[in-house]
Amino acid sequence: MKVGMAVIGCGRIGQVHLRSIAKLSNLANLVAVVDSCEEIAIKSANKFSAKRWYSSIDVALEDEEISAVVVALPHLFHKDVTIKAAKAGKHILVEKPLALNLAQTDAMIEACESARVILMAGQSRRYFQALQHAKTQLENLGPPFSLNYIWAVYAEEGKAPEWWRSKDLTGGLIIPMLGSHTIDYTLWMFEPRRPVNVYARAYSNHNYFEGDDEAIIFITFDDGSMAVNHLSHNVKPRVHQGLIVCPHGNIVFKHDHLPHQPVGVDSISLWINGNLCMEGEQEPDNMVLEMKEFLDSILQKRLPLTSANAIRGGISIVEAAELSAKERKIISIVQ
Repeated sequence: MKVGMAVIGCGRIGQVHLRSIAKLSNLANLVAVVDSCEEIAIKSANKFSAKRWYSSIDVALEDEEISAVVVALPHLFHKDVTIKAAKAGKHILVEKPLALNLAQTDAMIEACESARVILMAGQSRRYFQALQHAKTQLENLGPPFSLNYIWAVYAEEGKAPEWWRSKDLTGGLIIPMLGSHTIDYTLWMFEPRRPVNVYARAYSNHNYFEGDDEAIIFITFDDGSMAVNHLSHNVKPRVHQGLIVCPHGNIVFKHDHLPHQPVGVDSISLWINGNLCMEGEQEPDNMVLEMKEFLDSILQKRLPLTSANAIRGGISIVEAAELSAKERKIISIVQ
């Protein structure tokens, strides 16, 4: 049995999801692509051998051959399209961030639970094998008491997607765009501890974008442990790395993006206590493994690793960080 798939939004990350579906043809059947631009929809359908293309989401959701959809749209539209898809009985993978705040997240979860469909977030960091291995090493190293995660890249005017210019569409740009990833991985590594407060500062360096393109987020947990996420769209060459300090050692990871790799896919080097234990590209890559987890969860009728409920806490931190940066004060976390 194969899952009948549609991808809603055929921009640059939509193309990556289409590539992942193509690599998992034993599990998935690409029924349709959906994009408001007919030219993009037709090109994508031809490129990935989709049976059909649609320029209307509402019409696409009426297609009974489609049982699951990927929502790869600007952040502002995630909630409404997810609720529509749930009411149509489709399982849903939503590109990160799942939503812009907890209210949206909970509305999406409620709609999917009512419809008895799976809602999964595209938190692709959790599908890097090196980062998964780092998680397993906590059994030996002990629970982290500090983490420093730097994700610093360059968003160039004219090359970044057009919708990134709008603060409404992105929800603030750097914090939901990159922070949704770093925050999710931070919380995953600190489980089962609970974040209790957030302090963030954000800065706009580039007039091309309405939202902030630089941010530092400080998260404190209920046992006093702490994490810092440094996010930037102003750095070239890019710096993407992390340091995790534990009672019995430390973890260091470094991402490298190679020219032939699609958006969202990196090569990672991982050091445990100074010893290089993993490096290079993984096969299949993290985006393919993310899609496989979505398809497996549907076929096996189980929750995926990055279900909406599993990543809900991260959305609360994204929301709190935006508020903290705006009001320049510490925000207590209510989950």
